[in-house]
Order: sequence, then structure tokens, then C-alpha cells
Amino acid sequence: MGYIMDLRKLVGSRPLILVGACVLVFNEHDHLLLQKRTDSLDWGTMAVYEAVDVEGTPTIHDDEGLELRYFPLDEPIPEINPFTELVLRRV
Repeated sequence: MGYIMDLRKLVGSRPLILVGACVLVFNEHDHLLLQKRTDSLDWGTMAVYEAVDVEGTPTIHDDEGLELRYFPLDEPIPEINPFTELVLRRV
């Protein structure tokens, strides 16, 4: 977030155009792995790629995320990011 905070000092509250990428990761139960973000406190994604048959234990390696968790897609996901919800409607 340091980079974004530095940009904010320069441009104030004007909109920032930022890019990002993510991968849709599904476990053996077809549950989706999402990250709860520290900045918005919701579960979400950015640009989307799909990965299946993933093995191992996911871990967070930076200070952007609070938690990683798999979610079944046939149940509501609490606190989901609105953009992610739109993407999942198309999956």
C-alpha cells in the first residue's frame, strides 16, 4: 500500500487507474479460494485467471491480505467484493 499512498499524496482524491491480476484457485471440492483484503475488508479478486486441481496449503506472504479461505460456489459468500460477485455470476 506504500506505493498507492505515495500516489495519493501526489494526486489527492482523483481516481487512480491501477491494474492487478489474480487466479481463481479451486480445491478438490470445487471450492473457490478468496482473499479478505486489509484495505476494503471484503473477499475479492482483480483481473481473473482460472486454476484447477491445485494442491498444497495456501499462505499469505505480504501485508495485503488477512486470510485465505476456500468457498463452495453454491453457497452465499459473506462480505464479497462487488466486482468478484459479478465475475462469479459468469463462472
